[in-house]
Amino acid sequence: MKNFIASAILLLFFQDFVALGFTSLPQSLSPWSVVSSSQHFMFGGAGAAGVEDDPEQEKAIAQGAAAMNMSVEEYKLAMRAREQLVQTMDSKIVKSGNADTIMIERDVNNPPKTFEITITDKGKDLGRAALSKELVNLLEKCNVEAVKGRQEAQQEMMTWVQSQAS
Repeated sequence: MKNFIASAILLLFFQDFVALGFTSLPQSLSPWSVVSSSQHFMFGGAGAAGVEDDPEQEKAIAQGAAAMNMSVEEYKLAMRAREQLVQTMDSKIVKSGNADTIMIERDVNNPPKTFEITITDKGKDLGRAALSKELVNLLEKCNVEAVKGRQEAQQEMMTWVQSQAS
């Protein structure tokens, strides 16, 4: 179990390096190439053709699992965990400021995918120097909250992985 968790974490960090551009990951090993077979259609109830039906994709998953020294099931679990982590980090929004003057909203990704700064007329009335100072202060606070949000998202992912492995 500890070996699996360490492998999953290693995989996640490797994919973070890929996202940051330090290295590349073959498209066949991309976490987004894994397709869920639990899609439902409005009529008929038939699911979409899943990974199990695509021998090429199964082969790519098996190669990825072998490269990470994991079983195919562990690799698929790590990919699902990675997908959940991405979704959680995209949807977890932190806010800083006051809606009446200056408000910053962002997701917890670094760099953020969602980033909004709202400055109202009351905020503009503060003056350029005070507005700049408050904006810098709020950006720092929002960054601290984003770090906490990333840590929470990673902890939620690890808890989920442990619940799936037991």
